[in-house]
Amino acid sequence: MTPKYLFAAAAIALAFSAQAKDKLVVSEKGGTKTQIEISQISEITFDGNTMVVKTPDRPLEFPTDNIEEVTFDLTVTGVEDITADLDGLTVAATGGTVRVDAAPDAPLTLDVFDMTGRRVISLNGVGSLSADMTPLPAGIYIIKANDKTIKYIR
Repeated sequence: MTPKYLFAAAAIALAFSAQAKDKLVVSEKGGTKTQIEISQISEITFDGNTMVVKTPDRPLEFPTDNIEEVTFDLTVTGVEDITADLDGLTVAATGGTVRVDAAPDAPLTLDVFDMTGRRVISLNGVGSLSADMTPLPAGIYIIKANDKTIKYIR
């Protein structure tokens, strides 16, 4: 997976709940590290070869070719069970199982990514899909069902 896609996968996590002390850390070549409270980030976009992190004070710009690593300094306290109704898709993650339901004849794809951007589960089907996440280590995962994306803490 290219660095740009890794950054995008990491950025997706910001669209969801975060504790005030949680931070996004951008490490640049030369050793510069920028820490930004996740609660202060309203949007992350990519404009050409620049990652733009919007905050109330000002947008922060990072040339992607100068970024060594993007990480999250997070406090994970337990399992987060979720159910989301997303424009005709229902995604439920409970007890270590992810289930996606759509119309009976609707094609589905389910991909689960860890926070490094590595795909750890990939399924295709029609109408409904289910994935067992219990073999995966505890942590934060990005669940992508068709074109909808949510965060899951396991």
